[in-house]
Amino acid sequence: MTGQTSRRKGAAFERDIERYLDGVDGITARRVAPLGYAGGDIHVTTQRLELLVECKNRKTLALPEWWRQAVDDANQWHRHVAPLLVVKRPRTTDPAHQWAICDLHTLTHLIT
Repeated sequence: MTGQTSRRKGAAFERDIERYLDGVDGITARRVAPLGYAGGDIHVTTQRLELLVECKNRKTLALPEWWRQAVDDANQWHRHVAPLLVVKRPRTTDPAHQWAICDLHTLTHLIT
């Protein structure tokens, strides 16, 4: 797959995830690239916290590397945002059924 095709596939996945998240009551989601911010793919706000989502649509998993990228990107923001990694599941197109990875600290803030 060419670099341009890969970037197009990744951008389409980001848009799908953004639309899904933004359609959930109480969540505002905006892609970061059009906003001109560095790092991360989607900025998410809820009443409780802000998340910076890193989206990955790749055939080969590299979770430790991708998690480090998500954490590094979140740490670059001028305010505290929690990292969230969303990974495309093979043969699964529904955005609601993709994998979402976060640390336990973030998870406890989301569920309490």
